[in-house]
This record gives sequence, structure tokens and C-alpha cells, in this order.
Amino acid sequence: MTPVYKFSTSKLSNKISYGSMAATTPTTGGGSVTTSTRAAFGGGNTSFTAQNTIDYVEIPTTGNATDFGDLTAAKNCNNSGPSSGTRGIFGSNETATKIEYITLASLGNATSFGGYHTNMGGRSGYSDSTRGIFAGGETGGGGTIYNNIEYITIATTGNGTDFGDLSQARYGSEGCANTTRGVSAGGNFNASGAGAVNTIDYVTIQTTGNATDFGDLTQQRDGTSAAGGGGKGLFACGILTSTNITNTIDYITISTTGNAADFGDFSSNRRYCSGVAGETRAIFTGGLTTQGGTYTMSGTMEYVTIATIGNSSTFGDLSQTRWLCGTVSGSHGGLV
Repeated sequence: MTPVYKFSTSKLSNKISYGSMAATTPTTGGGSVTTSTRAAFGGGNTSFTAQNTIDYVEIPTTGNATDFGDLTAAKNCNNSGPSSGTRGIFGSNETATKIEYITLASLGNATSFGGYHTNMGGRSGYSDSTRGIFAGGETGGGGTIYNNIEYITIATTGNGTDFGDLSQARYGSEGCANTTRGVSAGGNFNASGAGAVNTIDYVTIQTTGNATDFGDLTQQRDGTSAAGGGGKGLFACGILTSTNITNTIDYITISTTGNAADFGDFSSNRRYCSGVAGETRAIFTGGLTTQGGTYTMSGTMEYVTIATIGNSSTFGDLSQTRWLCGTVSGSHGGLV
């Protein structure tokens, strides 16, 4: 059994500090969307204690993360989150339906947004500038695994609405997007943790309907992390089997279909890290660096330049070592 979703919700932190400016960028649709270079990392777990901490960084720089505020509750968000450029959305785990949001330009605590139809964790998330998508998931503890896709309108608080279905029920996949298309990659169809897949599905974000096959990752894996920017989707690290994890980074061109190709390597084998992207750079952070009975956590951040195939470089550190963070960005590939 993969020990992903069984955590305490004690030991909260309550630190807040202050931040930076946003810009307005034209969209492909002829309008404009408020974007910023800020990325935020919310929740996650330190050892097996859930956290409510939100950190942030400015993507074009390097350096350690700075405190942003707190989530409304301690939890592992464990997915890439939708963002309109103004709002960043953090999903929930299997113990709650709650979705919450932050305003990226204004440091402070998160606010309740709405909820999923079903309590579940392990969902992939992505967005364009107006609509956020959450896909797949499971109820934890060997419970039900889902193929359902829900969407929200990011500017309007409220519960998720049915969108369609993934090609197969799975949890632990990760998602990213360009301005029209969102993809969900990898994951696991078996509650015991023995069913990792290499499947990549896609949807057209502004429609509704079932997902379509895109291609395959280079390896069958779950617990990976995703970041989309510059027209590419990147998928880093993850669990290959119950005893093996990887440092592989794959990439796809989101506007086409086809199998992923090798991009480079992360500095260490890692699982349940988190990914986020700006226009030109992707950051991967946190995670577990070992597999089996002993868990070594990481709080390090590394980055790649999306246009340049190659290995990751050091960015800085989170405020605390943790894994299964939720991530949002003010300038990801769904916005520009």
C-alpha cells in the first residue's frame, strides 16, 4: 500500500510576510490576463504531519522561499493547482472537499473557494486563464479510485462541476496546460500502489467531455510532478515500482499529440515533489528522496530552462522540508 494519504493535521504554523507586483499580459484570445512571476507552494507534509504553510518565490530569480501566509487547514494538496494569474487555487486531500484560493499579488492567508463533489486526493490540476480543472483521484486507505474530471470558474467561488472522464480511473497523476489544452500524465490505478501507468490524456479546457489519449510517458510512474510553460509540459521524478523511484524529467509539446521524450535529469531520485512553471523556467521542489521503510524528505528547489534540454540546477530551499505540496503560478503555460 502506498502510504500517501494518511496524515495527522496538527502542528500548524502561522507566519506571514510581504511581496511583489503583477503585470498584464495579452492572451491568445485577444483579451488580457493579470500575470506575475510569483509561484506559491501550499501545504504538504513534514514527516507524517500535515502543514498549512504557504511559501513563495519569484520564478526568474534564485534563492530560498519566503513565507506567504497559511492555508485554512493543514493538508497535503498534492497537485499542480489552477491559476488565473490573479488567483491561485489549492485543492484538497481525501479527508475534505474544500478548495481554497490566494490572491497572488497580496500576501496573506488562503480563503475558502468551494469543494469537490467527492472527498478525494491525488488529483491532477491545471487551468487556462478562466477555468480550472481537477482530474482523477482516490478516497484513500484502499478506497475508491476515480476517473471523473471537474471544472471550476476561477473568478467565481463555488463547487466543482462535472466535465467528463479520464480514459481510466487513477490517482497520483499530474497536470499542466497551454492556453487551450490541459493534460494529465501518469498515475496509479491500483489502491495497493502496484498499478503505475504511463498514460497521458488531454482535454480542451473550454469545452466539456471525456479526455482523449495524447501518448505515453517514457516510464510507467505515479507520484510525479508537472509544470507547463513555453508550450511544453514537463514531468519530473516519480515512483516506478513499489521499490524504485526515478530522477527522469520527460517533456511533451502540448499543442501536438505523441509520446513524451527525455528532457534531462533531476539531481536525485525523488517522489511526491511538486512542479510549477513560468513563461521560461520550471521549478521542482520538495519530495521524498528514498523509497521503502525509511523516508528521507527534501526541501530543496531545482529549476530548468524550458527551452533548453538538460539537467536541473539549484534554485534554493523551501522554508521547511516537505512533500505533497500544492503549487500555483502567476505565469504558467495556460496563461501566456
